[in-house]
Amino acid sequence: MEVLRSLWPYAVPALMLIWVLAFVVRKTPGIGRVEASTSGKVGLAIAVCAAGISLTWLPVFPAGQVKLSFGSWVLSANPGFSTCSLAMAASSVRAALWGTPLLRRRDMVLLSLWLVLLATILYSSIWGLLSYDLYAQGYGFSWWFWITGMITLFLGLLGQARLALVGIAVIATYDLRLLPSDNLFDYLIDGPAVLFACLYLIYQSFRDLRERIRRIPH
Repeated sequence: MEVLRSLWPYAVPALMLIWVLAFVVRKTPGIGRVEASTSGKVGLAIAVCAAGISLTWLPVFPAGQVKLSFGSWVLSANPGFSTCSLAMAASSVRAALWGTPLLRRRDMVLLSLWLVLLATILYSSIWGLLSYDLYAQGYGFSWWFWITGMITLFLGLLGQARLALVGIAVIATYDLRLLPSDNLFDYLIDGPAVLFACLYLIYQSFRDLRERIRRIPH
């Protein structure tokens, strides 16, 4: 378990590298012939994943008398990526490798809205805009654990299986303490996840607006 805990924080940096490599590979001329067969597509995905994982631990960034790996460099800026960040990164990698994301558009919109709403409440509490410390409620077995569990249950009952799996993953990673934190909120939310959620919602809003404008008869 200790080995898993030491490696888990590097999951998102590794997925980031895999996404970049997959994007570059897909832009390479002639790559379509390799992806034409299932075996070629699987082999290419395995090669890209292996390269991304390897490069995550390759020391390339100077830091004084030593060099940091890409993973360590990213974690120096954000020590722990939430499970929601991991889910969104994994979805993006799946889309880059196979053309279909793990989380559909509706899933991403709902997850992004949840993250923005939670961030608004949580950061308002942290910055003293609310009269109580919400972040402190994330330590131990608090009512927020019940809220997370109930939301996960309702998502499952409503047929949102993929989002329910994200909720289960949050609870599981928190229970196993796979991040260097004992606070539930660190498994639910982090800065990069909120930033990505905001950008995603803005992008989808402009996309929907553009589609509506196109439908207006001229």
